[in-house]
Amino acid sequence: MPLKVLWLKASLSQTIPPRRPTAADMEDSSLRELAVELSRASAVLTKSQVGHVMKLCEVVKHQLQSKVDTLLSKASGRPVLMSYSSDGTPMKTTAKVASEGLVPGTALIRRGRDCVELLLQRGWYKTFGANGQTLVAALLRDPVPLTHGKSAWHLYSAARSFAPFLEEAGHQGISISHYAFDRACYSALTRRLSQSHAVAQARVATESFEASPGVPKAWLSWFAATPCAMHDAQNGLKWAMSPYMVSSAIVQDLHIVIESLRNSVLLLHSHLGIFVRGAIAFTHEPYDRDEVYEFWVALGVGADVIDEIVDLNPWYTDGQLWVSGKWEHSDILHERISVVFLHVFRLKRFAETRWCTAGASCRALIACLAVGLEKLVTVVREDPKASDYYIHGFTRLRPPVKKYMALAAVVSYVPDSFLGELLEDDRVTKRLGVFESVMTEELAWLEGLKPLTWQRLAHLAGNETTPQALRSEALLGGQAACSFVTNRVLTAAKGMPWCLARGDLDAKLKDLASLSEPPADDTAAKVYRLVRQGRSKRLPAEPSQPEPS
Repeated sequence: MPLKVLWLKASLSQTIPPRRPTAADMEDSSLRELAVELSRASAVLTKSQVGHVMKLCEVVKHQLQSKVDTLLSKASGRPVLMSYSSDGTPMKTTAKVASEGLVPGTALIRRGRDCVELLLQRGWYKTFGANGQTLVAALLRDPVPLTHGKSAWHLYSAARSFAPFLEEAGHQGISISHYAFDRACYSALTRRLSQSHAVAQARVATESFEASPGVPKAWLSWFAATPCAMHDAQNGLKWAMSPYMVSSAIVQDLHIVIESLRNSVLLLHSHLGIFVRGAIAFTHEPYDRDEVYEFWVALGVGADVIDEIVDLNPWYTDGQLWVSGKWEHSDILHERISVVFLHVFRLKRFAETRWCTAGASCRALIACLAVGLEKLVTVVREDPKASDYYIHGFTRLRPPVKKYMALAAVVSYVPDSFLGELLEDDRVTKRLGVFESVMTEELAWLEGLKPLTWQRLAHLAGNETTPQALRSEALLGGQAACSFVTNRVLTAAKGMPWCLARGDLDAKLKDLASLSEPPADDTAAKVYRLVRQGRSKRLPAEPSQPEPS
């Protein structure tokens, strides 16, 4: 084990609680348990524990780098993949400014909050061992503060400092370098990295030797870049909802409405009994349980309470909270309705740019409106003892905001299904069929929603919206989101060079070799030349040595 890691383990063993094992007994499992304990979201770290975290981070970084070095050494002349991605994220930090006071011997210290843009980077390495087993290693670095700017040149500098190119690290086999970035910097950043790879190839070619007779070193260096599929999928929802963004204030108003409710939970809960007693009414009209069930499923209500909601069938309209008549003589009806309301009232923070949150926030708010949230807010605001400081933001819920919210609640299922699969496994090329099928299934589900769902959504969206018009607009939005994601992500995954990594690889290489001219894509052209020389899927495990001069 490296001396530095042993020293850090010894340092940790001296500062952790007595129940911890000593440095001699501290194996990787003990370090892992310590890392899990200190990284809990509910943990409040003491000053000494902060020191533990810093030491653990150094141990992890050193260990990851060691694994990457080991992987490259075991790869020998076999292909190696390096995949790098980075993205900026704002973080709120505590800042302290100190200055010498006007009176000699005194100091002025001021503390406050600051927002720092940090660049998060990650790298993945993959190859095959001598016996064919898969070798994978991850590489992480400290977040880079973008204090000097976040242009393409700044991000390029961070990428070059992250790790050397595979060719620069001394790898003699096929070097596959893949990069993924947000589209805001994708073009400029990948162009600079591609040029740097070309320079590195030329330098290595002059300093080294050919990997095999007739195989130039440049043919073994493959470069590929893709825009971030998650950002594209999230932008699919924004693109689909753009016709209903009559002004930029709609998203801002929706955010204020949700935050005002989130900050008034105790007020709403304390007035819930008054609302239920004054608004409840009974209806004995028969209803289709399957249609009611589908409506609440469309609003994201969980399986733990949906049967109870369908049994009660609550629906607020004409100033009354209508409930199924079979509960008219129940002694616990008010308690059941209150429990149902609290289950429905799961408002999530609205963020248009975060994964799978915009649609969930809209669905939760629509569900609350369906059981009389507007009337409950009125009850709260009419109480002279209740504070109006936060809840007055609910007045931003105007008709355009309601329509945007009703459409986003169902349209978001299409891009969110794609995002959900990406969060599970983001290997788009390998799982292309899965990504296509999930969006197709969501579109079919959206098209098959029963009339009751569209009637209720149209009612909640405002009296000027008809169920037929809302359905047409929702289907159009779903198709727009699906087309956007397909064009930006899936179509690119079907082209060169990604299509060569899917399906029957031998047949793909045979078809590639049968072409009269190399493909336009530079990486696919290198594969084409190697296959035409009979290299097929393998190159010599060890590079040939140069002839003595």
